[in-house]
Amino acid sequence: MDQARKSVPEPRAGELSTVDKTLAIYAVLSGSKTALYLRDIGNRCGLPQRTVQRHLDFLEQRGFALRTGAGRYLLNPAARLPLGSADHAGIDKVLKDFVKRTGRDVALATLSGGQLVITHLHPSPKGESLLEGIHPRAIHATGSGKCLLAQLPSTEERRRLMILNGMQRFTDRTITDFEKLEANLRAQDSELWSAEGEYCETGACLAVLAHPGSTYGDSIALTTSVQASEFAQAKADLTANLHRAVALLQPVVGPLLPPPI
Repeated sequence: MDQARKSVPEPRAGELSTVDKTLAIYAVLSGSKTALYLRDIGNRCGLPQRTVQRHLDFLEQRGFALRTGAGRYLLNPAARLPLGSADHAGIDKVLKDFVKRTGRDVALATLSGGQLVITHLHPSPKGESLLEGIHPRAIHATGSGKCLLAQLPSTEERRRLMILNGMQRFTDRTITDFEKLEANLRAQDSELWSAEGEYCETGACLAVLAHPGSTYGDSIALTTSVQASEFAQAKADLTANLHRAVALLQPVVGPLLPPPI
């Protein structure tokens, strides 16, 4: 979010059902499979576009909504958590414990606007992380991306996403053909997703599903990384610790849907 953007005041306190309008817009964004134009949000909420814009500005500045380059809006996946029952301090505590146990980095990942978003990133004790700065369109070349792709409802949805994002080649091992990607997804363990040398020649990443989500694109993956040369030796231990962390995350991640309006 652009911190330099001028401050947007909260919707006027005296306006009728101000909170209900904000929550109605939030609910529309939450339930949509794609980013929405202002007019579409207004039509679904039964609100004038001018009113919708004011509430969207309010949500955007506070990190709950994201505006795409095409002038459309979507819900920030990270923002689903505080409006549910997520405990961010609890999430960070679990991830810090993972780092302490393994000496590896760890993060949460989700899809936002069809692109990969890394949140709650904790580097290794040495301050290192192969997860930092991952390209948003590297869904097909990362363990977390593959985990999230597998949660989409159909092959057609995955194909559409790959067409929109493209399948950029990052290394010689990057899969750039959709049918090969589908075969790769089918071949991987349904509880553990990995990508060895596909995004970074010297690195490998692993991921497990931390939360299945409730609508399109809001699943959460827990992911870590390791040097490719250490992958085979570290895989079993990291897998066990990923599953342990997921079990500990369940009480603190909370539901991803907003409260009922």
